[in-house]
Amino acid sequence: MKTIVEKDKERFIQKLIGGDLQILIDTKTGVQYLSCMTIYKGWATALLDVDGKPLIDNSYKTEEKE
Repeated sequence: MKTIVEKDKERFIQKLIGGDLQILIDTKTGVQYLSCMTIYKGWATALLDVDGKPLIDNSYKTEEKE
């Protein structure tokens, strides 16, 4: 089974933190995710700002606002 990053390699940028942890950045929206991948399973969750909104890295965002 392919992960979302493997399915769309151009959409996500991976930044390794250490061990099995990494930050995934969606280049269309700029949303950052904390991800953990092991040989048995993996998960990802959006990083949130102090207001509980998704943490966005605008330097990677390619989608224009409407």
